Amino acid sequence: MTAKRDGEFSWRGRELRGKSLLPPVHDQGEKNTCIFHSLGAATESHYKRRGALSIPKEDFEVTLSIDDYVSQYNKMISGELGTEPGGGRGQSRMHVALRVLQEIGIAAEDPGLEGMRYKIYNWKMINKEDVKFKEIAEEIGIKARVMAAGFKISINFRTTKPGEIYSYEPNKREKNEDGVTRSHCVLVVGFGRREGQEYLVYQNSAGIEFGEEGFGRVYLKDVLRMATLNVI
Repeated sequence: MTAKRDGEFSWRGRELRGKSLLPPVHDQGEKNTCIFHSLGAATESHYKRRGALSIPKEDFEVTLSIDDYVSQYNKMISGELGTEPGGGRGQSRMHVALRVLQEIGIAAEDPGLEGMRYKIYNWKMINKEDVKFKEIAEEIGIKARVMAAGFKISINFRTTKPGEIYSYEPNKREKNEDGVTRSHCVLVVGFGRREGQEYLVYQNSAGIEFGEEGFGRVYLKDVLRMATLNVI
């Protein structure tokens, strides 16, 4: 896809050197754990990428424990998930969650891997004003590095049909119990441009019943923040 031409690229159904880059679609259920699922899935994907690029190639089929991830987050904030101050909760939660990945890591769910923790080497948060389509295309399309992204939620998010692109509608925003607009975090696996408007392709954490077997699209203009990460 050229800089100005409409089109789409994603890692959904695509392999890197014969290896799948994406983990299975997560399902957070009714829990408010989208940040942990998206960053946990991003970590799994980056380890899969490392295996695909190794010589000889290696498989990474480890499932990281989101329950452990949340537990380590609670220890770092000396509290409980959901009790953080309301203002800027999404941004601060992502920041701390990334610190947990780098400093502590996530335990594996798989038997035989007790005591193993999977960490990231470094990370970077990108705020809305610094999000650039060209840089996203390079990170995901050329470097094969998936990302995480957060955006605000309006009621049309849950009714966005397969093939459609979600666009935030402020007059229909969803609010939490504190009256704060809800935000959501997803795993970004691709990018595109339709009728000149840039968007991201994402893997959600609401099971395969969501969207297109767990995948959807969101306009880049509605993204609040993104995060990149690397494993050793």
